Amino acid sequence: MKIYNLFFIAFVVGLFFIASCERNQKNMEGDLEFKKMCQNAGYEWMLMKPTQDGKFIKDAQECWGCMVEGIEHVCDKEKLQQFIPPR
Repeated sequence: MKIYNLFFIAFVVGLFFIASCERNQKNMEGDLEFKKMCQNAGYEWMLMKPTQDGKFIKDAQECWGCMVEGIEHVCDKEKLQQFIPPR
């Protein structure tokens, strides 16, 4: 009986590990449509804290986003559209 309990606990721990790895993999690249928009505009896609006026936003979390003009790191697709000229 104790061995079955040990296997069950190991199985549950393994499932939690797999689930956490899957969640991290999904968030590794961010929003793919946003990423394509950024790269098609000729900007670089990266993970870092967002900036405003070339300075890090103090309390912001790092995010996947677009480095515009090498100055602004934009984490929001709608905000990026302000930087991209209409076609």
